[in-house]
Amino acid sequence: MKEQVNESPINKLCLSSEKKKEMIYQIKQSGNPKRMIVKKPIFAPVLSAVFVVASLFIFAYYGGVGLEIIDGKNAVNGIHYYDVNKERPSSIDEDFKFLTKLPFKLKEFDVNQLQNENTTVVTFYGEENQYLRVELLKEDPIFFSPNDFNGETIQDGNFVGYYRDGQSDTGPIITFDPSLSILHWEEDGDLIYGLTYNPGDSNVMLYKKELIYIAKSFQ
Repeated sequence: MKEQVNESPINKLCLSSEKKKEMIYQIKQSGNPKRMIVKKPIFAPVLSAVFVVASLFIFAYYGGVGLEIIDGKNAVNGIHYYDVNKERPSSIDEDFKFLTKLPFKLKEFDVNQLQNENTTVVTFYGEENQYLRVELLKEDPIFFSPNDFNGETIQDGNFVGYYRDGQSDTGPIITFDPSLSILHWEEDGDLIYGLTYNPGDSNVMLYKKELIYIAKSFQ
């Protein structure tokens, strides 16, 4: 018994052998799954770059606002300082410099001349009952020396001052208040400056570095 051989239908066609081979090849290729070509979106990298730049800009802007570097404010040692946008009181002796920075937003201020007429006191008040008192004293160097200052001697560059906290000797009675920070320094031998800070309800404390920064703002 002869074995039957299944013959391909293409072989039954009256075609040349080359043509048959070409048709068989095309049939085999049509049976294979087509490869999918995924086109990458051309706008994705551009949008990603724009998003990153925009995020950095927003972070820088709000970071500056948060630190109050923008709008004439700046932060030093975590304390926000404000420009003193007030005219120098006319009652202050022309020999004295006047501060240009405050550690709080100014609500109001007053100027007082003490009885001895050698001392002018300018007190700046903030919105949270805090205050910074500036004392300007002109003293005869014959009767005064830096040894008369109380407190710790501190030096920052060319600046030399005397710092203490917790004690106020303004007025006839010496009072103790742990929240007070006090700094004194002298210039030109007879001009004495004093800063006394009280945080009020703000809970923002100032110490040596902060008072020195304010002292150096005098112009």
